[in-house]
Order: sequence, then C-alpha cells, then structure tokens
Amino acid sequence: QFDNSRCLEALGAGVGLKDPLPMISWQQLASAISRCLSSKAMRAEARKASFKLQGESGVHVATRIIDNFMKEEVATGKWKASFTELRGEPMGRQVSEGSCAPKAHESM
Repeated sequence: QFDNSRCLEALGAGVGLKDPLPMISWQQLASAISRCLSSKAMRAEARKASFKLQGESGVHVATRIIDNFMKEEVATGKWKASFTELRGEPMGRQVSEGSCAPKAHESM
C-alpha cells in the first residue's frame, strides 16, 4: 500500500506514512488522521480522487493490466528472464514454456 500512499500524498489527497502500520505509534496515526480531516484542501483533493476512481471500472482496468502482462511479459519470456536474473531459476512445479500463456495466433 506504500505506492497508493505516495500517490495520494502527491495528489495532496492524503498523508503518507513511511513505515508499515504495525510500526506506527497511535500518536503518529492520530496526527496523520487529524491532518487529513483538518485540511480543507486535502479533503477537496481526496473528494476529486474519489470521484475519478468511482468513474473507472476497477475490474476492467485490472483485467487489462493482467492481460497485457501475460501477453507482453509472460508469453514473450521477458518476465522469466527478469525473474531468473534477479532470483535464479524459479523453484517448485516446473511448467513448460508458454503453457499458461496464449499462443501468438490466439486472441484473448
């Protein structure tokens, strides 16, 4: 959720916390909430962000992102190459190359 926090803070629609919630004191959390509630500008920006998000179809957006990832990263082997470079060969059940990804001639 740190990415969401940074985005809301950049929009002026919230206060981002730098540490995970279990590491935050109740005083820090109360201060952040108070800043959000007491700032008219922050509340207005949060309202604008809320209306924008309500206008999007989250399921369709998520589906498009996953579909693009599968086509552009998994099916082409880019994801596996990046993963292997960072972490080594994936462990566990081995899946043959491209068995989960659509064939080039198949459309999703």
